[in-house]
Amino acid sequence: MYTSGTTGRAKGVVIQHGALANDIYKCAMPTNLTQGYTFLLHAPLFHIASVRGFGLAPAAGATLVLLPRFDPRRIVHAIKSHNVTTTSFIATTVRDMLELPEFCGEVLPSLTSIGYGSAPMSPPVLEQLMAAFPAAEFVNWYGLTETCGHVCTLTGDDHRNGGVHLKSVGRPLPGNRVRIVDQDGRVQPRGTSGEIAVAGDNLMAGYWNQPELTCDADGSIWHRTGDAGYLDNGGYLYLAGRARDVIITGGEKVVPSEVEAVLADYPHVSQAVVMGVPDDKWGEAVHACVSVHDGALVDEEELRDHCRSQVAGYKVPKRIEIRCTPFPMTGSHKIDRKQLITDYRDRIAMQDS
Repeated sequence: MYTSGTTGRAKGVVIQHGALANDIYKCAMPTNLTQGYTFLLHAPLFHIASVRGFGLAPAAGATLVLLPRFDPRRIVHAIKSHNVTTTSFIATTVRDMLELPEFCGEVLPSLTSIGYGSAPMSPPVLEQLMAAFPAAEFVNWYGLTETCGHVCTLTGDDHRNGGVHLKSVGRPLPGNRVRIVDQDGRVQPRGTSGEIAVAGDNLMAGYWNQPELTCDADGSIWHRTGDAGYLDNGGYLYLAGRARDVIITGGEKVVPSEVEAVLADYPHVSQAVVMGVPDDKWGEAVHACVSVHDGALVDEEELRDHCRSQVAGYKVPKRIEIRCTPFPMTGSHKIDRKQLITDYRDRIAMQDS
């Protein structure tokens, strides 16, 4: 299978049958999928989540309902028509679902288990989702194509307990291990940010025709994910975006996802992407793209003021580009950061010419 390629060129991932079977069975219990349940699958069929769904539903003796693409109204209709009990969403699509008033537990009482993952979800959106389905069980997944889809899970009990753990992606599933390493591969202590490395019995066999990317230089079985994050003392993993996306401005590091969450929490903002752009003085400057709801009037300076009240001054975007159209998305419903950066560079090149 191929990676999503949201930050670079897609890579072919060699997945062995045993690794996929291990992943399917270890995630069956948190999903609470058993005989008599109905699972709705609407992710693209080339996505690792779909492969997991195809394997998990038959393994549990459950019914599998397929939709050809993500379509909020068709999803609601399918849940009603087939009494769907379980489904999962890419986190970036949950906002689209919540814009439908009928997407709630009162209208869809059969939906008792909701999974989400594949991208960070802002706490306000998660709170809104949980409020819409107060009787449902929620599960957050963190994983990669390279791990057949799953590394960690934030369980239903974690969601019920609430607190700071709701900002995490949970703890490793049985048979999985997670550690945080620095640029040289040295293991970092709990609470220290770095690159997330994973190991387990659901790890890929390697990248197709790219043997140099299969393992670390020392030949270890740990896979360095390219994601940034840290582990707390309880073993919960917190994401901080892609390691390569970290912005260094004036010698200070800025994690885009932190600023994106602040911007997305502002009224009328539907999506936010933060990136580093070349700057003669600071090396890199913090630049933000914000998508607002139709008809909404949002001022750039008021967004910066909002950021100043939430984050350190060097993290506040130097410029915020406001658009009334949705961001470009990849085929797996993730924001296409690579395309946004290309669009920005093209605009700057046109201005310079």
